[in-house]
Amino acid sequence: MDKKETYVAKLEEQLKEWGIHLDELRTKSGKVKVELKSEYDKDMKILHSKYEETKKRTLELKQSSAEAWKELSSGMDKAGKELGSGIKNALDKFK
Repeated sequence: MDKKETYVAKLEEQLKEWGIHLDELRTKSGKVKVELKSEYDKDMKILHSKYEETKKRTLELKQSSAEAWKELSSGMDKAGKELGSGIKNALDKFK
């Protein structure tokens, strides 16, 4: 595997993990206190949007040329950190 393939494989694995966490958060929606429901729904909408954007960018990265992937990967690192942090915060907030 070259660097690009390794990077994309790592991203795809991380996306699977984030997807599992998002599913876990969705199942908790019925258990969220009424006063937190609005905040929970807002956070879930943002996280879902970031997740879908990260999936889209991962596909673009996977299909990019050898030169373009290096440029795209720096943006992916930032997007991945934001998504991962957002999911962790939501899991902590809505235990």
